[in-house]
Amino acid sequence: MFPPIVSDYILDRTLNQRAVAYLKLSREGALLESGGLLLAYGLDNLKIGSPVSKVAVFLEGLLPLQRDTLLLPNVQTNSGVVADLHLFRQENSDWVILMEATRHVLEKAPIQQQSNEYALVREQQARYFEQQLGRDTGEDLQNRFGENSDLVLMIIRINNLSSYAASKGTSAAFAGYSQLLEETLPEIRSRNGSIEKISEHTMRILFDAGEAKHGTIADHVIDTAQHLHGFIADRCFGGSTLTRDRFEVSISVVAGPIETGVINICQRKMFGIMGEKVDEATALSQQADSGEIVIDETIFAGLKRFASKFQKQDGHFCWVVQKKHQ
Repeated sequence: MFPPIVSDYILDRTLNQRAVAYLKLSREGALLESGGLLLAYGLDNLKIGSPVSKVAVFLEGLLPLQRDTLLLPNVQTNSGVVADLHLFRQENSDWVILMEATRHVLEKAPIQQQSNEYALVREQQARYFEQQLGRDTGEDLQNRFGENSDLVLMIIRINNLSSYAASKGTSAAFAGYSQLLEETLPEIRSRNGSIEKISEHTMRILFDAGEAKHGTIADHVIDTAQHLHGFIADRCFGGSTLTRDRFEVSISVVAGPIETGVINICQRKMFGIMGEKVDEATALSQQADSGEIVIDETIFAGLKRFASKFQKQDGHFCWVVQKKHQ
């Protein structure tokens, strides 16, 4: 903590040198409170109870916040004035603080624009992931899988998302990934898989060990893995038809006791998993190369149809279903 004299000095310097305004919003995006130099940002016509994003268009896609804090420097506001946006959550509300940053724009604009684009796309992507997970998360998954169950965990990893983003831009990469998710999730659900988590590079999918309709659960899951691998690997970023733009995918699968539970995060109930098998699946996912399906000994021991496809490697088993694109 700073002494009051230091805090007062910093506050005084900030308010004198930079136009500062603030908004307090409900989680639904309605204005609860506002103050400061709103006119500088073209926000002086906001009304209590009205949806803020319809007026403050630069906030579109950012609210409600999906994390505790978010900083977006050098954002152009309604009036054209550039501001640093500081966003944070407090119980059932979101706060937005605008701090004028015009003096820094010219020297930092090229680099900062790329950074802002990445942060904005990441925030929009988080909202998209949450919408997709909404069908499978919380009490429904907990009711299906129980607190301690013998489950099968599959991790699908897109290995070239970062490299594609570096060459084509973050927006293009995440747009392609979003389209892939939209097409892939129905395929997963049609084969009795439940989406437990989606992140930037991976999809985590759970299967109940007792729900295989034909054959063993191991054969069912590997048949699903082969299908999903081909389904994803045949697709390209952004509708491209070039081989170099295809998704590079690897899949890991483990089976065994996995602890499950519902975690309360900011008044939202999120389903989660943990345990040694989750750590093992994550490690296998990081080891697997594109074109490979990697499984643990438990899955291999249950295979009948696909056992001959796998070769043992360092304590796990690997099937190269597709050679890497050259």
